[in-house]
Amino acid sequence: MTKTNKRLSLFFKIFLIIFVAYIIRLSWIQLFTGPKLKQKAEQQRDYELTTSQGGTIFDRNMVPLTNKGTQKYIYTSLKTIKDNKDYQLYLLDKIKLSEEELDKYISNTKNNMLKIPAKDNINNVKNGIIVDETKEYSENNLLTHVIGYVNENGVGIGIKKEYDSLLSKSNNTKLKVILDGKSRLLSSKDDYLEVNENNDTIRNSIQLTIDYNIQQIVEEAMEEKEYKGAVIVTDVESGDILALTSQPDFDLNNIGDSNKEKDSEQMNRIIQVPYYPASTFKTVILLSALEDGIDLEQKFECNGSITLAEGQEPFSCHDNVVHGEINLKEAFTVSCNSIFIELANILGGKKILETVERIGLTNKVDIDLDLDIEEKGEVSKLEKVLGPGIGNLALGQEHIKLTPLQIHNLTMIIANNGIKKDMSIIKGYATNKGDISMQFERENDEWIFDRSYAEIIKDYMKSVVEVGTASNLDLSEYGGAAGKTGTAQKNNINNNGLFTGFSPSDNPKYAVTVIVEDIGHKYSSSTAVEVFNKIIKKINLEK
Repeated sequence: MTKTNKRLSLFFKIFLIIFVAYIIRLSWIQLFTGPKLKQKAEQQRDYELTTSQGGTIFDRNMVPLTNKGTQKYIYTSLKTIKDNKDYQLYLLDKIKLSEEELDKYISNTKNNMLKIPAKDNINNVKNGIIVDETKEYSENNLLTHVIGYVNENGVGIGIKKEYDSLLSKSNNTKLKVILDGKSRLLSSKDDYLEVNENNDTIRNSIQLTIDYNIQQIVEEAMEEKEYKGAVIVTDVESGDILALTSQPDFDLNNIGDSNKEKDSEQMNRIIQVPYYPASTFKTVILLSALEDGIDLEQKFECNGSITLAEGQEPFSCHDNVVHGEINLKEAFTVSCNSIFIELANILGGKKILETVERIGLTNKVDIDLDLDIEEKGEVSKLEKVLGPGIGNLALGQEHIKLTPLQIHNLTMIIANNGIKKDMSIIKGYATNKGDISMQFERENDEWIFDRSYAEIIKDYMKSVVEVGTASNLDLSEYGGAAGKTGTAQKNNINNNGLFTGFSPSDNPKYAVTVIVEDIGHKYSSSTAVEVFNKIIKKINLEK
């Protein structure tokens, strides 16, 4: 074989080896590496959007309090909008954000896609798609402190925080969008594939004892005159909490705007703010006297004021009114300060504090809501209420502070003839389909004091409404009411008005406690009475 032929033969062998290797490589890529490369290529041009709907909070009648409406969102790629002022200006007419807020959205986005809340009337947008998603919070902002929120750091309040692990179970929907080589959206939403990942029935929701309609009534009664304070409404027989509001409230759709320090908007006054109970504490003095065996026909003399120690400022009745010779029921009816201070002085601070302790007045109530931040009541040590100190204790000032819930708990015990009900705001678990899944068990009823004492206190509270300090109540066509007023003095300008009671006066159905803050007159309890009156009337009218 010539040298030329040898070279040709070698060249052919090398070519054959390379060709075979190339074929093997192509086969390997096609059979083994190809699917992975294809998937990677698709990932570079496809983008999956995941929308999820967490659990719902329902009222007692399975009316949704969350996940009630829908919100339109515009999805556009970050590359489309970033540094594109013309497109940003184009979007401003279609979204619910200001130019400054949009800039923050863009700068804070770490994903390829930007999700922007759109105006309700927008149905199409260039270089983007519009997706309707379930809106977590409604616009009417009802029951804010109870519903609450929880952020990504686990900080929050209310049911959202308490039951985060349950409510965060969700039904996910995936939407696959297609991007071109410059990461711009292609085609329209109709061409994208939507896949519901979990359409099964799951237990991820909560049913409250709240009545949606009564909650609306309560919030309207406080908000129409922009009252600050708190209201709680319960079903007397069951202990179910039907409505609860703390005012001012805050916007759950814009939590960042609420000022925790200045306005205390996120503070739930019902469980977190102890107030002076004022003359509503006279029910405790009355109970203590009944347990001590007081003669109900005994007469007392009111001279308009009383002095407990030489050189001390006298304690006066309202406007220094002289009630004259009256019995205990009459003194309670007109809320006579002089006689109740005298009675407290006879009983002694030790006896009254023992009554407070025995009925658990200052204990946490625990309504299955934010127990970790619920406040205990405050009561002074015995040495503070000996001698002249008994005066302010008798009037529910200075030496005793109670949350609205604690004041209400005592009213519930009285309405239930000395029996304590396990009040709660939770009925049980529910499914994402709105079906009851499991009802919570309640603690057994607890005997607190004798039925005969409760009957007397109820009769006295009924007299307060009929001829006493709450006679401006007008509920006779609904079975009347019974209750106790209170005016807590804060300064010379503003007082807190209180009223706690129940209706009807016989066989009560509803118990209501109202506290209105910073009312600029000395008869501020009449404002709380007015709110109570409005609530009970509307509840009955809407039955």
